[in-house]
Amino acid sequence: MTEDQALALDHENLLPPTDAEIEKPADEVEAPAETPPADDVPPTDEKGEAAEVTPEPDKVTALEAENAQLKEQATQRQRDAETQKIESQVRAAEAEHTKTLVSDGWDEAQAQLLSRALGNEALASNQLYTERKAHLADRLSREHGISMESLMPYNSDAEMRAAAQVLGPQTRRVTALEKELAQFKKDRIPAQNYNQPGSKGNSVPTTANEILTAIGDDRLDAANLSEKQKATLKAADAL
Repeated sequence: MTEDQALALDHENLLPPTDAEIEKPADEVEAPAETPPADDVPPTDEKGEAAEVTPEPDKVTALEAENAQLKEQATQRQRDAETQKIESQVRAAEAEHTKTLVSDGWDEAQAQLLSRALGNEALASNQLYTERKAHLADRLSREHGISMESLMPYNSDAEMRAAAQVLGPQTRRVTALEKELAQFKKDRIPAQNYNQPGSKGNSVPTTANEILTAIGDDRLDAANLSEKQKATLKAADAL
């Protein structure tokens, strides 16, 4: 090695190292990107898009049970409203009967006691009739696969049984057609949620009573309630 080559080599050794030559400390070395666990990766179809996840059977069963419970609550509220209406009518009749007795010469206190006794007897008789009617409607509804509400308007046992025999086949045919129509819409129309807040129209129930009534009338599905509707039911201790 010549003297000039040695001086050139010493000059290169005195130059500052480049960024590429400086070794980074261990704590500054970038760690490789973590791969998410297989369970956290959403399933995809052949096109790479996220596949639709089918609800688990347990969740479906829970939603069906919740829907049935809400329907029962709506039905019970309707029965309570009818009972209160009948009681108001009976109490009004008591007052009129009391006036009639007083005009006939009865003591007012005695007339009120007699009218109240007659009114209570009428309410007890109506309650027994309603319970017996509801029991028969419940049994026939389970036998023929129809709702209790469709049988309650009939007053006699014979009328209710005849109606159940007619409504049963009709309900099954309607149910089959509704399933076919729902499947047809599902195949051709993108799914839409009409129960979300902000949807147009004045028919969206907002109060707890309206929501329960809509569920009882099959105008609203408990499985598709909006968060606001669920919060309303919870606030009213109905969910």
